[in-house]
Order: sequence, then C-alpha cells, then structure tokens
Amino acid sequence: MVNAGTYPLWQQLAVAEGLPDEALPAVIEALCAPARAIHDVYDRREEWCKKAFAVALPALLRRTTDPALRRRPLEQADDGQFADLAGQGVVTDADLPAILRTHRPTPGLVTGLARHPGQVDDAIGLLRHLHDTDLERVVSEWNPRRYRADTEAFPPVPPALLDAVLEYALTPLARILDNLGEHPGWEISQRPGLSLPHEFGEGSP
Repeated sequence: MVNAGTYPLWQQLAVAEGLPDEALPAVIEALCAPARAIHDVYDRREEWCKKAFAVALPALLRRTTDPALRRRPLEQADDGQFADLAGQGVVTDADLPAILRTHRPTPGLVTGLARHPGQVDDAIGLLRHLHDTDLERVVSEWNPRRYRADTEAFPPVPPALLDAVLEYALTPLARILDNLGEHPGWEISQRPGLSLPHEFGEGSP
C-alpha cells in the first residue's frame, strides 16, 4: 500500500525524462497500489490515485516494453484510456492478451487499433466479442471529428474492417432470409406494407 499523499510524486517520477529504467517497476507498483487510509474527513484517496494514474499511464507504457511490467497498468486502465492510447499507437496488438484478461473489447479499442495498418487484422479479430449494437459504432465513430464543419479530410475506414463489420452485422439477417419458414415472426412476405422487423433476437442486424 502507498501513502495517498505521495501519488503526485510517483506521477511526476513516471513522466520525468531522467527516470532510469531500473526505477520503472517501483513506480508502476506504487501507482497501481491501493492507498493507505489517512485521517481526513474528506477521504480523497481514490480520486488522487485515479488522477495520478491517468496522467502517468501514457508515459509508463511508452517507456515500458517488458510485457510483465505492462500487464499491471493495463489491467488497471479503463476502456476510454485503451481507446485513446490504441489510437496513438501506445497500446498495440501485443497488449491484447493482457487487456482481454480483465476487459471486454470495445468499439473504441477496435477503431484505435485499426488506425494503424499493421493491426487491422487484430482489430477485426475483436469484432466477434462485440455486442450487436456496438458493431455499428466501429464505423459511425471512426471519425471523431465527423460533426465539425471545418474539419480536414479524415482517413476512411479500412476496407477490410468495413467488410468484416458488414459481414458480422448482416449474416444473421441472411440466415433468416434463407429460412423464412423457421421464423414465425417474419411477416414481411405476407404483408408487403410492413417494414423490416425491429427485433430478431440475439444477433439482431
């Protein structure tokens, strides 16, 4: 356990350019460790810990290549941090085993990885873990500046990723269309005025 008041110090050490590699294990351990109780009416241990860890995380991962050392901060990071750092190339496909031990893949992690050409296949491999409603977000949230009128051109979704999202999303519909008789809720063939059903159950396109 760590004295809560020292979190800012450990954070400063984590981002210090002169920090020797030999000190990294101690800094990582301190920033990932729970804080000792302090005698304070307003116990801010968790707040201090999260703030220091969030600031230090990018620097720690940039300077830490040992998978065993990276595992501890990766287990403690949250989904938003994974998405941001994957987009920056700080979190890579090599980190996926450590991440998937404690976290479900998110659309943000998929898009972050896929922004780097060498990781598109690994990003596609995560699609099978996403819920149906999250598949659409992989494409719709690809451009974080999509609602800005003055934004510059943004690289398009990699074709292989787009194809894979479409395949995962449309395969359940294709199965239904191939065997309409097995789905009593499917009434569009008898009543052409109806639109597509809103629900298909699990695997809804």
